[in-house]
Amino acid sequence: MAEKIFFADSEEILPNEIILERVREARQQSAETFIVVKCRQSAKFRLQAFAAGANMLANEGDENIEEVFEYIRSKQQSKEGKYACHICGMSGLTENGLHRHLPLYHQSEPNTYLGSCPICKQKDFPYESFEVHLHNFHGPVEEREVMDVPSLAAFAWVVVRHPKT
Repeated sequence: MAEKIFFADSEEILPNEIILERVREARQQSAETFIVVKCRQSAKFRLQAFAAGANMLANEGDENIEEVFEYIRSKQQSKEGKYACHICGMSGLTENGLHRHLPLYHQSEPNTYLGSCPICKQKDFPYESFEVHLHNFHGPVEEREVMDVPSLAAFAWVVVRHPKT
């Protein structure tokens, strides 16, 4: 498997626009590439980096970055994996791999998938999107967040005014 990590390092003291352009180019070359921007920039630049296609932003001295890279290299794809990502097309994903892939690679993508679940084949997700369904019902059991949603739910707002206002 080819390395699919692109690391845009702003320590090169490049103008923000050049860094963002490099991120856009990397994203256009492959939707499967995991793009990390290492920076100590403003919140505005960080939002622009995500909009340009970055998957992750890292601070200087971030010790966990190598752990993320190691996970991507070793656990993302496998020969046994029979699932593919509906957003970028990365194939060879196991159930756990797909469960971890979506929030890692596509956290800034809208949850708009209208197809059926590739794992259980469920087509309708009445209380959630496919991504929420995947998170709650598939992948490692200890990472699931199954919520018991009643068939009839109620919602109410209470507005309280202070008597002196």
